[in-house]
Amino acid sequence: MLRRLTLASVTALLLGALPAAAADTCETVAGHVKRGDLFEQPLSDDLVFRLVPDSLGWTIVVGLRDQPGEDFVGVATPPFRGTNHRFLEGWHFRNRANTGPNVGDVNAPQHERVFRFARSAAGYRQAADAVDALLWGAPTQPERERAMEALEEASQGQGTLHIRAMTLGNLTPGAQAWFETLDFDAELCRPR
Repeated sequence: MLRRLTLASVTALLLGALPAAAADTCETVAGHVKRGDLFEQPLSDDLVFRLVPDSLGWTIVVGLRDQPGEDFVGVATPPFRGTNHRFLEGWHFRNRANTGPNVGDVNAPQHERVFRFARSAAGYRQAADAVDALLWGAPTQPERERAMEALEEASQGQGTLHIRAMTLGNLTPGAQAWFETLDFDAELCRPR
């Protein structure tokens, strides 16, 4: 029997704190980046973990070594609109007025970022098609359920990035803060 799934339930399902199984392949990445730096660490299976810089910080990306434009995290980590764990931006750690630390008035992820990722180019295409169906098509409940099942099947990798230390810049009231530096470690796991 199929369960009634909503986009909220698939978000919870995909981002649930799933412990690594004994049969998983897990790799740890650690690093230090400065504003504007690209970070890349090769993983097994021709995958690469990247922190891709943007104006406020970095985006967590996993993809193929020879295809840096394909983002296996972006198609697998909900929510697919709005603030997402894969975006590391300085304003996440400041209050709305940018006058002090975020003490809960800004709804944004903090020091631990959980994300999912596809494991291959075929999984990336499957997840991208499923997300397109969920966001722009799949008008019937059975079509939405099939798209969510395809997304879950394609999103077998799971990662957790921990922010260990950081410095923020642009601490001007009313502006958006950005990262100046970031120290992190990440664990990426996927079934063998």
